[in-house]
Amino acid sequence: MKGCITRQMPDTRLAAFTSFAYNVGVGAICKSSIARKYNAGDVVGSCDALLLYTKAKGITLPGLVKRREEERRMCMEGAT
Repeated sequence: MKGCITRQMPDTRLAAFTSFAYNVGVGAICKSSIARKYNAGDVVGSCDALLLYTKAKGITLPGLVKRREEERRMCMEGAT
């Protein structure tokens, strides 16, 4: 993940992105809008993009919704 997200970040944001990468895989986060937006300086957009990944096999899973909401909350700490 460190190779595809090039900007510095606070520990809580790193934890959020690491949790996401652990769940979907490092390759997936490197190809995602999350990494693209964060590297472009769009912190809020990258945090919001976490909420797009709540489906498995096309079905929205309540557990993934909760996980992504918590990751987004962590990601947004210190964001303006």
